[in-house]
Amino acid sequence: MSPSVLLPYIYGLDLSKNEFGNDQQFPISLQEMCNLRWLQLNRTNVNRLPEFIGK
Repeated sequence: MSPSVLLPYIYGLDLSKNEFGNDQQFPISLQEMCNLRWLQLNRTNVNRLPEFIGK
């Protein structure tokens, strides 16, 4: 099964301790997670969330 098939069914994601730095490096596949209810970003150096997160 392709990972992109599972993305709409993921409800929570913990990206803690992953170094992103800016929104250009933020995982773009999060756009496909339409049922995402929580996102944990401890120690990721993310200063602001990309626009698609709040939709």
